[in-house]
Amino acid sequence: MEQQLQEDIRLKEGQRIVSMDSAAYRAVEGMLGSYGFAALFSFLILLCMFLFIYNILNLSLGKDLQQYGLMEVVGVQQHQIIQVIFRQMMEVVLKGSLAGVAIGSLVVLGILPSVIGKLYLGQAEELEGISFYQPVFFLIAILPVAMTLGVVILLVKQKIKILSPLECMNYGTGNVAEKKQTKKKKAVFQSFGNKPEVYLARRYLFYNKKAFFITMISLTIGCGLALGSSVIVKGVDLQNQFMKEPDFQIRITQEACSTLMETSPDTENMVFFPKEFLENIKQTAGNSLQDETKIQGFYPIIGKQGRDSIKLLNDGETVPTVIQKISSSEKEKLQEFLKEQEITADWETFTHENGTILLHDHRVSEYAEEQALEQLGNTIEVYDLVPVGTDMSDLLPETLVNCGYLDITKEGFPELELCWDGRNTNLLLVTEETFENLSENLTPQTFEMSFSVEKEQESGCKNRLKGMIQTENMEFQSENGYAEQLNLFQMESRSDLLLKEQEYIQTSRLLLLVISGCLIFIGIMNFLNVRVTDMLLRKKECAIMNRVGMTRKQLQRMFLAEGMFTWLLLSALLVTTGTLLTGGIGWYMKTKISYFVFYYPLKEMVALLMILLAGSILVPGIFLKKFYGKADTK
Repeated sequence: MEQQLQEDIRLKEGQRIVSMDSAAYRAVEGMLGSYGFAALFSFLILLCMFLFIYNILNLSLGKDLQQYGLMEVVGVQQHQIIQVIFRQMMEVVLKGSLAGVAIGSLVVLGILPSVIGKLYLGQAEELEGISFYQPVFFLIAILPVAMTLGVVILLVKQKIKILSPLECMNYGTGNVAEKKQTKKKKAVFQSFGNKPEVYLARRYLFYNKKAFFITMISLTIGCGLALGSSVIVKGVDLQNQFMKEPDFQIRITQEACSTLMETSPDTENMVFFPKEFLENIKQTAGNSLQDETKIQGFYPIIGKQGRDSIKLLNDGETVPTVIQKISSSEKEKLQEFLKEQEITADWETFTHENGTILLHDHRVSEYAEEQALEQLGNTIEVYDLVPVGTDMSDLLPETLVNCGYLDITKEGFPELELCWDGRNTNLLLVTEETFENLSENLTPQTFEMSFSVEKEQESGCKNRLKGMIQTENMEFQSENGYAEQLNLFQMESRSDLLLKEQEYIQTSRLLLLVISGCLIFIGIMNFLNVRVTDMLLRKKECAIMNRVGMTRKQLQRMFLAEGMFTWLLLSALLVTTGTLLTGGIGWYMKTKISYFVFYYPLKEMVALLMILLAGSILVPGIFLKKFYGKADTK
């Protein structure tokens, strides 16, 4: 017996080492949580890239059309202009793509494996079998850029065909002389008194309402997505998953139960988790005991009638079979899952009669699926624990009805509190009513007890519980002559689990923060590029206004007024539309990741707006100082 236990221990140790080697996969799984999350984050990044590029091209469209109109005047044909546009855009795509691929390859091949290896795999020898470099992602990143430039080419091509050369040359400037000046507009100008630059700023912003509207929508979406990324980063933090767990989980071990079943001379009415020990645990927690829950069920013997249902599971006759009670809330989750997945099951019998649903960890083969359907409605006989060698023919069994099979590894399977994680175990789920009925002739078992305590009591309670469990395990080993490695009880505390997984939590948090930081940076650059590009495109206009008497300070105040008005409007849109956007992202993530926690990005929004405000104030001065020098500072 002891030799067999040593062999099992070596096997589990080998599995533990293998799991360490696959820690990077755990990291990716913890960081991404689900395919839905990965798809959403990728979509946000690509959309931000699209908006960033489209905004700049949309602002420069007017000046480009003026140049193309001038080219037509001097005799350049339209198809030649289209070729020039295409070559210009291709040059931009190729240069930008090559630079992006080079920088991205450096990060993915050089920096990322080093970070992952150092922080995630400190105890593993190498990143064996893990490929971080995926060229297809570079193609996916280039695609929206090429599509955006293609849309611009088509738009310019269409404009050139519709507009005459003279209209192209005057595109975006308008003809002020043809516009009637109403008394109301004159009054507005006069109302600004000695601040005509503020009036000019307002006139310019709203001169092309369509372009201004597109710019504001683009900026709102870009900054909203940046804030949404911070919501995702905080919400999918792995620490949120651990914080949902109770402070303490004390369970009996599957190895000890199996050993007792095989070696104990008297298993009749055997209780693995004594009531006295349960009471001692409660007394140890004292008045600070909170949210106490138990996983209860039976450790039965399967009769002849019903073994066919168990045989359908791979290794069904060699692994333990346990009956487990599920709560009413878990039953509702299970019912919803069955409806969504359209899985065949006899739910009425399971709910109102002695029905059971067999859970397994992907242990029904494809060729056995039809046979599993044929087992629906068959009876499963279960007996209470009796000594080995007892004649079962004289005993009256309890009967359960097979209501279906469920794979707990199936995507979307609800979170159920299962004994021993439901791995390598035949789990027969029953309702609370069925559990009460079976309790009349079967011995109820408590497989796990979990609870929380007040924060200030957690440390002391943990030390006392560890001492109690160590004492119980030593008595169990000495009284039965078992090896020291065989424990009857094991305890998991949330604080120890957090400490153990701290490097995974911190590194996942770091990687997500980097991605979120990139999105926030794109949002900031989108805003600043709109302002800088607008100033660059109006350089000639500024020079004309400067010659007719407008000072550099007045020009600066004009650009400052434009930036401040844009910032104020953007702030209002972020508070309203941005809140709806981040709320929608939070709702979507909650449906994909169960442990997701929504945090309103108030601090991030204030910080982002302050950075944009600083840019609105500083950029005009820097721009005018660079292009106009220190002269004319009046």
